[in-house]
Amino acid sequence: MNIFEKFNPPIDYHGQELSMKLFYVLIYIGYFFSLITGILYNDLKYTLLLGIFTVCIVFFICVPSWRFYRKNPLKFEKKNN
Repeated sequence: MNIFEKFNPPIDYHGQELSMKLFYVLIYIGYFFSLITGILYNDLKYTLLLGIFTVCIVFFICVPSWRFYRKNPLKFEKKNN
């Protein structure tokens, strides 16, 4: 096991699927609220800042392999001679 796998272990298939779903849901919700906020305040600055904040939050939630992404590891069979 190299040092990268120790700090960032691989996630399983269900974790990848969950990460992808969370990514899309959080991006859509965050950009929706940033657009609504920009329209209500009539200022593009709020739209851009909330959009950047959304990307940072989604990056923090979806990119690292958190423990809930690694709940269902694959079990490989041993090779028989």
